[in-house]
Amino acid sequence: MALMALVAVFVTVAGAEEAGVTFTLSGTSHTTEEGGVMVIKVKLATEPTANVVIAVSSLDETEGTVWPSSLTFTSLNWNGYQELTVTGQDDDERDEKEYYTIRLDSPSSDDPDYAGRQPVEITTYNTDNDVPGITLDAALDEAGNPLLYTSEKGQQAMFTVRLNNAPTQDVVISVSSSDTGEGTVSPGELVFTSENWSGLQTVTITGVDDDIMDGDQAYAINLTTESADSGYNGLQPDKDISVINMDYGDTAGLTIGAVSGNTTEIGGQAEFVVSLTSEPVANVIISVSSLDSSEGTVSPASLTFTSENWSGLQTVTVTGIDDLTVDGHQSYMITLAVSSSDTNYTSLDIPDVEVVNEDDDIADFKMEIPGDGSLETTEEGGKASFAVKLTSKPNSDVTIGISSSDESEGTVFPDELIFTPENWNGMHTVTIIGVDDLTVDGNQTPLTKA
Repeated sequence: MALMALVAVFVTVAGAEEAGVTFTLSGTSHTTEEGGVMVIKVKLATEPTANVVIAVSSLDETEGTVWPSSLTFTSLNWNGYQELTVTGQDDDERDEKEYYTIRLDSPSSDDPDYAGRQPVEITTYNTDNDVPGITLDAALDEAGNPLLYTSEKGQQAMFTVRLNNAPTQDVVISVSSSDTGEGTVSPGELVFTSENWSGLQTVTITGVDDDIMDGDQAYAINLTTESADSGYNGLQPDKDISVINMDYGDTAGLTIGAVSGNTTEIGGQAEFVVSLTSEPVANVIISVSSLDSSEGTVSPASLTFTSENWSGLQTVTVTGIDDLTVDGHQSYMITLAVSSSDTNYTSLDIPDVEVVNEDDDIADFKMEIPGDGSLETTEEGGKASFAVKLTSKPNSDVTIGISSSDESEGTVFPDELIFTPENWNGMHTVTIIGVDDLTVDGNQTPLTKA
């Protein structure tokens, strides 16, 4: 039926106007599955004596819906158009265009001229937007192309497949690897029907170990479609699946073992081991150094790995250094740097190895007294001396006050000693000078206090 010809539906009686419903189309004369709309403008042919209510519905809401669901005309608005919006619905079926009907039911009114009049039906169609297609969902590379990774260690990758819309006949998709020496697929066949077409079916790709040091190898996954549905027969997916099979052991890297323990300032040592994770194509030299040689040193200064010894463990020994400072246990780092013409190894970012050096220094001082450890002065001004030094390096100046317990018997010089971070390890001398008290009091033993 040609819709644009259905501009008005009412009956005219000679010499008089008859009650009826008039409608016209605004814009398009059909809907689309993308949600395209058509607009129907409706008004009454004559003024009613009572309100006229017309229920409106779509006789196939899978193809199109209508809003509002009713129109109300009064003696005030009867001659103005009221709009009905019909919206197309997507049914996911390839049906080209489907005809359906919008129905304006018999009016409900106390006006006998309108009550019970025949319904008005408007036939339109909904145009299809469904095109046969196969959608693949897989990880993408930076350019937005599907790229998956397997490895010769058996690492797997997966992608999913579904149809874009329901087929009229079963669709069989054969799945194969372009190089079964690098990767295999499972299952090798996917079957989609009119019932399961929208469900995701998963394909698993498994890397194959070819026992050849051939580096990472690229291969493809091929999909071939067969169906009695001509729209799907021979149809290719919307994307190609590329896969890279990473060579067994060819992921360049270093394995660094745990540090055996702490170093100490008395020369205590710790060890850790290093090996490569794959065979290099050229010698790999690893330079080893301490980022704080005042806390610890390393030996050897470099490790050399070849295509013959790459998997063997090589040991790094770290020796603690005594810094003579009371600084507590100190953490320091051992750094490893790679040099090689094998670019897989030169690009590595190697983490530093942390070691702790245990402090052995105590904040104290000691005195050195010559001879048997006793000092003697005389009232004639005889002198005696002793030396003082610190047991560890201070972080700032240290002042030690010196005094005599009885200055009538002996005095000291100097009365204070100052130790700095520069002179702390040198002996500082204190001299005691006897004093004549003019009293016969025998030998006296004053104390010298520090």
